[in-house]
Amino acid sequence: MEKGRFIMRFVRLFICVIIVLAVAGLSVQTVSAQSEDTYVVRPGDTLQRIATLYNTSVSLIVQRNNIADPNRIEPGQVLLIPRGGAIVAPPPATQIHTVRRGDTLRVIAARYNTTVAAIASLNNIANPDRIEVGQVLRIPSGATVAPAPAPTQPLVVGGFYTVRPGDTLAVIARRVNVDMWTIARANSIYNLNRILAGQRLRIPGY
Repeated sequence: MEKGRFIMRFVRLFICVIIVLAVAGLSVQTVSAQSEDTYVVRPGDTLQRIATLYNTSVSLIVQRNNIADPNRIEPGQVLLIPRGGAIVAPPPATQIHTVRRGDTLRVIAARYNTTVAAIASLNNIANPDRIEVGQVLRIPSGATVAPAPAPTQPLVVGGFYTVRPGDTLAVIARRVNVDMWTIARANSIYNLNRILAGQRLRIPGY
């Protein structure tokens, strides 16, 4: 008889422990769910920018999302963001520029009336001489596309253009209003990034 009562007490105690553990687990899951946000990566985003926006750290975002390379996130990627505090105001709106063949930071900076240093800083570019075709760059807020300066002398003389210091094929193409690839083919240029100051280029159509 005593043995039966002991077993019943043990069973009741065991059931109570199970219920308590289940409730505690549910509470932990609820708190965890409430302590996270979701964020969809946009062009030009970096983990540092996202972490700053949500007042958290890059390491927490990396750990929560199992990110192998913190420098590689893709537009459209959904991230779980551990909350570190109040969401801070986002940085000023920026323009977006997609790097094209022949572009350099110097050319892009001149086009948007800003500086190489400002673009490099905003996009965390360690080497300003190294950008890739298709790369999406954020342009500092307030920058405007600078109008091309009026030439003081004819750009094309006798069907030829003389390359100036700092020129690229992309810049020349815009100046003379001829497709960059057309100029390259007319001059047997195979490396679009290799032209020299003083070099004479034949410009089709002139």
